[in-house]
Amino acid sequence: MVARLRRELLALSAVVSRHPYWETVEAGKRVDQRMALKHVHEQDAGAGRAEAA
Repeated sequence: MVARLRRELLALSAVVSRHPYWETVEAGKRVDQRMALKHVHEQDAGAGRAEAA
């Protein structure tokens, strides 16, 4: 099961990293943008908590 999940993660990572969107981002900013993408779920969760309060 772990091996299957790793294969899926690798396949999804390749899809995301090769997506045509990245050609629209300035080359020097791509790493920062990809790092920000990794944390989008944290921002969404924070917004949900703020709305609930």
